[in-house]
Amino acid sequence: MTSLNAKLAAWLKVLYAPCASQPVQTMTSPNAKLGGPVKLSYFNFVPVGGRGGQVRFLLLALGIEFEEDLFSLDEWPARKQALIDSGDNPCGAVPILQIGDLKLFQSVSLARYVCSVTGVGPTEPIKMYQQDALGDEYSTWRVQWISAVFAAEDKKAALVAEYVAALPKRYAMFETMYTKFATGSTPYAGGGPLPLHGDICVFAQLYDDRATKVAAPDMLEQYPKLKALYAAVAALPDVAAWLAKHAA
Repeated sequence: MTSLNAKLAAWLKVLYAPCASQPVQTMTSPNAKLGGPVKLSYFNFVPVGGRGGQVRFLLLALGIEFEEDLFSLDEWPARKQALIDSGDNPCGAVPILQIGDLKLFQSVSLARYVCSVTGVGPTEPIKMYQQDALGDEYSTWRVQWISAVFAAEDKKAALVAEYVAALPKRYAMFETMYTKFATGSTPYAGGGPLPLHGDICVFAQLYDDRATKVAAPDMLEQYPKLKALYAAVAALPDVAAWLAKHAA
C-alpha cells in the first residue's frame, strides 16, 4: 500500500506540475494598457466641464489614473500658438491627452482611442457604430452649448434662451437613440458593463447642462433612458468622488 501511495503521489506531482509552474494570471490595469503616464490639458472651467470634462469623465469612469494641466483663458493665446508651432495639434485646440510621448487631440476621437487600447471598447462593428453615432450627435450638441453659454454678453441671453427652447427636442432624440441602442442589461449603448466614448459624451453634456443651469434639475424625469444613463455613470466610484468634490 505504501508503494502504491508513493507511486500515486509521484503521478499527481507530474500531472499538476505544469499547472503549478504557470504564472498567475492577473488583470492588467488600464494605465498599464495605455503604456505611459496620462495627462489631460484643458481650460480650468471646473466645475463646468466642456470638452475636457468629457475626457475627464471617461478617464474617471474607466478607473484611469491621470494628472491635469488646467489653465486660464488668459493663458490660452500663448498655449494655442505653442500647440500649432510644436505640431502637437495643428488645429490649435484643446483638450490634449498626453499618454507617455503620445499627444492626442479631438475629444471624441481620443476617447474612442482610449476605449480601444484599454480593451473596454466593443469588438462588434455595430456596437462601435452606436457609440460613434452618439459621439457624432454629441459634437453638434456641444457646439450649440458653447455658442450659447460662452456668447458675448450682448447676445448671451437670446442664445441661451434659444438653446433652452431646443433642449426638449434634443433630449427626446437621444432618448430615442438609447431606446434603440441600449437593449442589454445596462443603460449603456451596446449593453456593456462600462460606459464607452459615446455614452460618456452624452453624460458629459447632460452634466454641463445642469452645471450651467440651462436644464432644470428634474428635466431627466421625462427621459427614463437618459436618466438611467446619467445615474449609472454618476455612481461609478471615481466619477462619484469627483462629483462629490466639485459638482455645484
